[in-house]
Amino acid sequence: VAEGQERFRTLSIVQQRPYIIARVELLPAEEPKGMQVAQQVREKYMDYARLLAGMSNEWMREVRVPEESAELSYLVAQSLDANMMVKQGLLEMDTAEERLAAEVEIIDLTIEHVRQRVRREGPSQRFSAN
Repeated sequence: VAEGQERFRTLSIVQQRPYIIARVELLPAEEPKGMQVAQQVREKYMDYARLLAGMSNEWMREVRVPEESAELSYLVAQSLDANMMVKQGLLEMDTAEERLAAEVEIIDLTIEHVRQRVRREGPSQRFSAN
């Protein structure tokens, strides 16, 4: 697993072994757009984080989320309980607005799944009744 500092697009693979070396093109910084969808993701992500905390009988006073749209989109992409292909797909999207729009749908589905699980199983029990 690698953690990048800047977004880039691979133009060509120069070498495969022992390490991949590629020619890349740095992508421009994203302009802040989609403030409405960003606010929607911010609110849904906070609900999601509180719901997960509640499932483990924990309490969260404040969920800190970035104000900047692109930073928010990356935080949500990395911390969603989704498989690596979904996360990679989010990270490969060209704009924060695209990522945020997709994340709204993913968060909605995830929250519904978690709520159904809680209705079926109830919250986890931290302490024994003994």
